[in-house]
Amino acid sequence: MIRAALDGSDTPRPVQDLPAGPFLFPSLVHAPPAGTAMSVRARLLELLRRSIAQAKPLGVDPPDALSLVGRALFWRFLIDRGLLEGLDRNDVCPTANNWEACLSTKTNALKTFAWLDDTFNGGLLPFTSSPSDFSPEVFQRVVGNIAHLATPDGQLPLRLPNDWSEVNFAHVPVGLLSEVYEAYAHGEDTQRAKAESIFYTPRHIAEFLVDEALGAIGDVSIPRVLDPAAGAGVFLVAMFRALVAREWERTGRKPSRKIVRRILNDQLTGFDINDSALRLAELALYLTAIELDPEPKPRPLKLLRFDELRGRVLLPKTGGVTQGSLAPVEERFREAFDIVVGNPPWTAQGSGAAKKKWVQATRDLVRMRLGDARATAFDFPDQNPDLPFVFRAMEWAKPGGTIALVTHARWLFGQSKRAVQARNDLLECVHVTGILNGTALRDTNVWPNVRHPFCLLFAANETPPAHAAFLFVNPELDRMPDADQAHMRIDWQDAREIEIRDVVERPWTLKARFRGTPFDESVLDDLKSRGVPLSQYLDSLGTKLKNGYQVVGEAGKRSSAAHMHHLPDLKGAALAFVVDTRQLPPFSYDKLWRPRKPTIYRAPLLLVHESMRVDERSPRAALCFEDVAFDERFDGASFADVRHGPEIAAYLQLVIQSSLFQHTLLMLDGQFGIEREVVHKATIESVPVVPWGQLTNDQKSHSSKLSQRLHKGMTADLLMEIDRFVSDVFCLSNVQRNTITDTLTTALPTADAKAASIRPTKRPERNMFAMVCQEELRSVLRASRKDAFVRLRDELNLESWRIVQIDRVNQGDEEPAAVALDPRRFIEAADEASASRVTVRVNERSTLVGLLDRYRYWTCTRARMLAASLLSEGDAHA
Repeated sequence: MIRAALDGSDTPRPVQDLPAGPFLFPSLVHAPPAGTAMSVRARLLELLRRSIAQAKPLGVDPPDALSLVGRALFWRFLIDRGLLEGLDRNDVCPTANNWEACLSTKTNALKTFAWLDDTFNGGLLPFTSSPSDFSPEVFQRVVGNIAHLATPDGQLPLRLPNDWSEVNFAHVPVGLLSEVYEAYAHGEDTQRAKAESIFYTPRHIAEFLVDEALGAIGDVSIPRVLDPAAGAGVFLVAMFRALVAREWERTGRKPSRKIVRRILNDQLTGFDINDSALRLAELALYLTAIELDPEPKPRPLKLLRFDELRGRVLLPKTGGVTQGSLAPVEERFREAFDIVVGNPPWTAQGSGAAKKKWVQATRDLVRMRLGDARATAFDFPDQNPDLPFVFRAMEWAKPGGTIALVTHARWLFGQSKRAVQARNDLLECVHVTGILNGTALRDTNVWPNVRHPFCLLFAANETPPAHAAFLFVNPELDRMPDADQAHMRIDWQDAREIEIRDVVERPWTLKARFRGTPFDESVLDDLKSRGVPLSQYLDSLGTKLKNGYQVVGEAGKRSSAAHMHHLPDLKGAALAFVVDTRQLPPFSYDKLWRPRKPTIYRAPLLLVHESMRVDERSPRAALCFEDVAFDERFDGASFADVRHGPEIAAYLQLVIQSSLFQHTLLMLDGQFGIEREVVHKATIESVPVVPWGQLTNDQKSHSSKLSQRLHKGMTADLLMEIDRFVSDVFCLSNVQRNTITDTLTTALPTADAKAASIRPTKRPERNMFAMVCQEELRSVLRASRKDAFVRLRDELNLESWRIVQIDRVNQGDEEPAAVALDPRRFIEAADEASASRVTVRVNERSTLVGLLDRYRYWTCTRARMLAASLLSEGDAHA
């Protein structure tokens, strides 16, 4: 929870009920502004693409084109930063009339390149072919245009939009150079770029990870840092800057050139499999070192001479993504780093052989931390390399060192046996201290062009202590309908400590914490205690959901389907609540790859989609009272040999069609509400149901009547009755029913729910919120002869905020008067803390609570949560 409070002091004091520890939520709260930084990056991307594209037709290989453009950018940097002022141009290039002309011809450029190599050394942007062999036109049309601030087409005058003249390196953060590499890589070889998972990490995310990681290492004076998938160096640049700033703060003196170079040469290490990426990483680090140099214009300029970074700071790895950094750890790098930070590849590798090598290389670590049995059973859940990088980081990092990595978020929510075990292995191997779940931020300007859910993982490199817990943060974008996104906020209930034991014992915990509230978790706990998983119940009846026939499979393998020729065929048809076999064509295949056993097609049947789209009005399950052939799109359970089979199938259809079922899927499924709007058989089978035999006679009769009505189609009234019936069967309280409604209204991954969650509230909704909160407070305070009043303060105009006044008094006292609020300081505190709730303690009796005017914060469930929070914090003086 992150809130802000105002207590009358000059500076708003944040009230922080996050646990003390290395992971707190700092300034990763603003989406990248639509200002200078983003526009400069866009220009650099486009200009880089166009300049490199010009070099290729002139016979320059892509890596050398990158080196050419990089050297031109470095030269432009020296000019724009004024580093060449006062130097004798004849010492660099006697045939040039000005600094820009030093790259305008082949002769001039070769002389200037030689001077750069002699002055700065370091192996800066090497060539695979000799530049003397390049066409003169390459220098005129590529490097010369950059030096002269012309367009890539060589057009003058210079002040044209989107040309090099708009890129002044006196003002451009050099870290942006790291971000342009993704565009270059995908433009040159899209297939390879995807295979190597080349996607740039925005600087604000890299800097956030770096700041958190450095904050966790305490008093380590000279920390060593590794980025095992360095790419073009965005994390190394961010860490370089942060380490210099840390040294300045630690000593109270601006770091000398010697200290800056020590940090660069001895404290930073980067691995990567792509040589072109390392070329740009070199350039970015060189430019950063110049920026951080204590002298703005050192003389002689050779004082800026670099040691070569290749083989010392930047280490190329062979073997591609499948090996590279994921090969067995070299002894010189084992337990060598205080921090392992970065964004390793996420893209799955096609061969299972790669995964076997990762597993084999990881087992010794698992054996050391979890024992022989766990090591023998250890496996990765898939062929994605991000989790193997996390385990390898446990070998690179020193004992107790910090691991801070960006990964795909899939491992947080998976519910298959393999996914659950992999998550448990990770959480029990290393002491996770914080996870920022970026699932709600995917496909936004927080990380442009990234559609996958991602997370930021923070851990101490040690086995977790007893009762270990981590902070689980789920930021949401604060946006209004038809408005540009501008700010990110932490929901005051979406930053909570989670014990590792809870995640291990209840695999759905992280999903429920992401999409639900504590009340939703309570609902799920009760469902599981009162029902049994659907698959278990079907097993007890002697049936189970079976997938339908498959037409296509391995070449040459076909079996006779003659036993199905008498059946109507559901292939190509959509499900209705009741299948009318008279409308279906006869089954016509002679052979199938997998015809399945004939018993699975016997009526009565309960049919569900193999990939169920969770729509409350459309059929999620169908009944069929005659034998029917169904294809692989469907799973069917035959009740032909089940006593009361038709009645039980009809009852289960009602359960599957209910809002309770939908809510349970949202809490349980590893992908529903994450990346997809469908759920699969495994989750459907895990949903608890109350067995038919435990229903009362009245409930059985009511089930049959509702089923008959459903045969005619779904209506809003019928859905309400089905929901009421299923909730009655589970003995849910009114509060639990209310929770289900509120969650489905605001947390489903549908357009309607997303719109509902962020719309402004209506006065009756706010009145209901205040009433529910007041009743919850009074129900607790009554025992201590206290009372509470909760009133709306809609007369306070605070932009997109609404205010509630909460007063605690003795029983029998009158409601206190309305208290004043400083709107300016309120808004400042809210924005500083990126809060969705602001608490202002006015005096012993009165408290003001501000909530964003978004419906998701004003439901009845949220009112109960606010009351519970105030009581537990003592705000209500319980």
